[in-house]
Amino acid sequence: MFFNDPIAWGTTHGVSFTDSPIGCAIEHRLVEAFPELKGKQDMYMQITKELATNMGLIGNFSLQTMMTGPGTLTSRTTSLGKNFATFITDQGIA
Repeated sequence: MFFNDPIAWGTTHGVSFTDSPIGCAIEHRLVEAFPELKGKQDMYMQITKELATNMGLIGNFSLQTMMTGPGTLTSRTTSLGKNFATFITDQGIA
């Protein structure tokens, strides 16, 4: 759900993303959202690779690409991912 709509996810889960006028990487936003991932880069890099390559739920992007702050908070899900997010939300799973 985080990759589908990071801002809405943050609002729902009480996460306020820091302002980043200079820019940052999506990886920074992911660790802001899930602080327990700090220091576990190998794990979350593998998970995002699986979600993109094997499952097709998110686009194929680099977590480490620097971009504007607002750019790091845009949706990264594919149409399949958006449909899956809607489905699990409607089912009360997410």
